[in-house]
Amino acid sequence: MTLHDVARTGGGGSDPLPRVLDVPSSTSPPVPVRRHGWRDDLGSEALYELDRRGASGVLVYLFCWLGIAVSFDLFDQTPALAWSATAVMVAIASVRLVVHLSFPAMIARDPVRARQAHAVMPLLNGLTLSVVTSFALRWEPAAAAHAALVLVAGIVCATATMVFAIDPVIRLGMPLTVLGPYTLVLVVGLHAADLLMTLLILVFAVYVLRASEHVYRDYWTSQSRGAELSDRAAQLQQLSETDALTGVANRLHVDRQLHEEWARTRRDGDQLSLLLVDVDHFKSVNDRYGHPAGDLCLREIAAALVGSAQRTSDLVARWGGEEFLVLLPDTGPDDAHVVAERMRQAVAALRPLVGSTELRVNCSIGVVSVSGSWMAAHGPAAAVALADDALYTAKRDGRDRISVAVT
Repeated sequence: MTLHDVARTGGGGSDPLPRVLDVPSSTSPPVPVRRHGWRDDLGSEALYELDRRGASGVLVYLFCWLGIAVSFDLFDQTPALAWSATAVMVAIASVRLVVHLSFPAMIARDPVRARQAHAVMPLLNGLTLSVVTSFALRWEPAAAAHAALVLVAGIVCATATMVFAIDPVIRLGMPLTVLGPYTLVLVVGLHAADLLMTLLILVFAVYVLRASEHVYRDYWTSQSRGAELSDRAAQLQQLSETDALTGVANRLHVDRQLHEEWARTRRDGDQLSLLLVDVDHFKSVNDRYGHPAGDLCLREIAAALVGSAQRTSDLVARWGGEEFLVLLPDTGPDDAHVVAERMRQAVAALRPLVGSTELRVNCSIGVVSVSGSWMAAHGPAAAVALADDALYTAKRDGRDRISVAVT
């Protein structure tokens, strides 16, 4: 094929080079605390983390209560309260165990509902413990267990708030459900000692909330920064695998993909086809119109080749200079020839505009298709060499054509 000049009226200039991906610098501003979206990747990771943290506490409330009830003989002194609280604790523990065992499936089905189901369980545990402690405060038969219940309630409140701090509902709800009912009963009592205890509880609640806020911020800031670093790594990976001029894969990337597909095709016994595409008379474009015009042609040719490779598994890469390598997995010689012809026609239909001059572009293509049995005795370089020989044949026979290598 040749490059011809066809005059066109009207002005125009060559397109600018494609913009390189912007990679944030190391001096980028601090990552803000993430606003929650439980359906995204970070939200799902947080749900799994919450479930992992809460797994050890499924039976803690029940065991703590049973230990206090047995130690202070509450099943004999206050059987109604003791058995009622035990029944509620057993029911909540059973539901928490079911939620824990089915939590991965719940996250996959509906992350928001999974989070709601997870959050309500420790809050119900805390509320039950607070109600029992309130009874012990004002009801004489249970008064002996009051101090122990207050101690356990405080420990549970602080521990659960810190453990589940990454979920703001539990972080704020735990002090409210554990300390709220008990504090309300204290205030209603109107005793000076109760008011002092109320003040201490408020100070304790503020301290727990402030401390858990640091846990909350540390976790989500870390997760957000981790996600940002992953994005930067992905951008750098893309830059390392992309040809800056044409935007298609570069030689390094296609060489790696070729070896991976080679191993897979040889293992599965499929077929693999390679197309080596070369722009005809490309040097004359650079000599006559300058390298910007040549760059414009290469970008438009690359776009035409990508548009002609219709499967996501097909890979178009810049092989070097004005040459492109097309990797076609699971493709035999007949289908490879069809793709090559589609690419040849797509390139021939291009009309890159340089100033007021329209260029006509053509290309030659060498095709090779290899099977798993042929690969057993040859390497990827041998297939590329055959495609290069076929390309040379197409050039020798007049260009603007396709030549198929025989294996």
